[in-house]
Amino acid sequence: MDIIALQYDVAWEDKQANHQKVQELVAANPINPGSLLILPEMFDTGFSFNTGNTAESNDGPSHVFLKDLAQQKSIYIHAGLTYRPEQGQCQNQAVTINPQGEIIHRYTKIHTFTPGGETDCFEQGRTVSPYQINDFTICPFVCYDLRFPEIFRMAMNVPTDFFTVIASWPAKRKDHWLSLLKARAIENQAYVLGLNRIGTDEYHAYDGHSILFNPKGECIVSLENNEAILQAQIEKNTLIEARQKFPVLKDKQF
Repeated sequence: MDIIALQYDVAWEDKQANHQKVQELVAANPINPGSLLILPEMFDTGFSFNTGNTAESNDGPSHVFLKDLAQQKSIYIHAGLTYRPEQGQCQNQAVTINPQGEIIHRYTKIHTFTPGGETDCFEQGRTVSPYQINDFTICPFVCYDLRFPEIFRMAMNVPTDFFTVIASWPAKRKDHWLSLLKARAIENQAYVLGLNRIGTDEYHAYDGHSILFNPKGECIVSLENNEAILQAQIEKNTLIEARQKFPVLKDKQF
């Protein structure tokens, strides 16, 4: 499966500007039909708690933008945004849309970032929810979720082939970002993609370093601190072979 991940400076609470940025990056790079395009946490607004301006329902402008883009390019899109349910608090979500422009999956961030006040503004998710694209089982997580290996292990009960971690991960904790992503790949013998943003907002600086690890914990491709596109192909046979040659998961006790 072809993977395309966009690393860019997310404009603060400006959906139109962020939609345009994504369009420009997509237009500048050929994308094969059926590919999976991945966008950062809160791709359309930055990591804002101002839900009065940022949150939206299924027919909101960012949902419509993603659905239209998926149909135009005949691709899958996985992106972070702020979702407003009919009842309850808003949610920091990762949504996946198919080439027909249909929402096929929603994941609500389980571990809201309490030290930064996210828990006061957003409802926490309760479910680890892998889903299927072709022959790949994919499990999405969002940013702070990366620090909690137990939810990755829960996803291995399916089991999961490919973990996506979309983020607004501060530059000052870059070493944690890279180390934890690699550890999650090694522990679960799975592909792991970490997609971070660059730039600054009102609170933090972000230095990208998006990266894709294979099931052996080896880096397939990585980015630095600049606007860039991560492109790679993940292979199901490579994953199966890694697990057969070194069947660690068969000895899992819990």
